[in-house]
Amino acid sequence: ACLALATTPDPANASAWVDHGAIFRGAGGYQWTKSGAVIERAGTEADPHVMAFGSWNTLTPEWVSPIYMPVAYSADMRRWSVSPTYLLERRATNGTAGGTRTAYPDGYLVEPGPPPLRLADGNYLMLYNGATRCDTAVASYKRCYHLLWAILDGGDPTVVLARAHESLLDPEMPWEGADFNASAGVAATPNVVFVEGLVPWGKAREQSHRQIFRAYYGGGDAAVGALEVIVEVEERGGSGTLAHASLLPKAPRRGGNARAW
Repeated sequence: ACLALATTPDPANASAWVDHGAIFRGAGGYQWTKSGAVIERAGTEADPHVMAFGSWNTLTPEWVSPIYMPVAYSADMRRWSVSPTYLLERRATNGTAGGTRTAYPDGYLVEPGPPPLRLADGNYLMLYNGATRCDTAVASYKRCYHLLWAILDGGDPTVVLARAHESLLDPEMPWEGADFNASAGVAATPNVVFVEGLVPWGKAREQSHRQIFRAYYGGGDAAVGALEVIVEVEERGGSGTLAHASLLPKAPRRGGNARAW
């Protein structure tokens, strides 16, 4: 996989698109890139646009497992420079529970989801994809995907203010690849929920400090599902500082069919 760039003055005109090719072209040793999530900023040297992306490079031993989420900067959206630091990295364990080491839902890999969106306090909501190692009905496929979130600083989106310790969504429906059965034809891949779209959906009427978003995700590499995400922002002293963000509900499930949106 390779992140690439195309531009156009007229998106509806197929012949007007200009293909600029691969974005990184091996910069930083990155041989495999995908899932670019761009935060549009002022577009200056002092305040450039920011992109997080999924990657594998020559330093990563497991090519199917992006263990870091790199960051790149651009003043013009065309030429990108990779930062030497990472936005996120996978987390193998979160300590012990009754003497047993428990895994984070992003203990195997981390990849960006859709472009982060502004919250009412000026910070950014970022949804991203994580995975754990797990046995599945396909012997050669040992991954279970999960949806997670992070809050990025509004002044510098490479600063992570908060990060989920638990998943927001897990594969549970047949069309998400849970209880996978290839012959049933319901899902193409076991245990996949992979978020790629996020749009504002207004504020909760009863509580103005709660913002609602709608997320769209792939299920089992065969269908598209929708998820309502509620972010709660607490202001302290009128400063708009993010005290905490609780995304609810954890896993709303409505019916067992793939209503492809």
